Amino acid sequence: MAQAFVFKPNEAEAKNFELFFQRFGGFSAFVRKAAQTSGYKPLPSLAEVAKRCAKTDDAVSKEWEETLTDGE
Repeated sequence: MAQAFVFKPNEAEAKNFELFFQRFGGFSAFVRKAAQTSGYKPLPSLAEVAKRCAKTDDAVSKEWEETLTDGE
């Protein structure tokens, strides 16, 4: 059975989170800044993300092809 994690801060914490996110541009901006602080570089566009994912998928597929046999 699937379990869900729900974070529910108390009223004072919720107000602090609301003020924080209003000041710094919302949750997305907060996550973006945290990622940049951790060394992740923003990609120029969503198209670039798709290209990188496709390239990685091709590499993984090629790696698997080399390890699988057709029973010959």
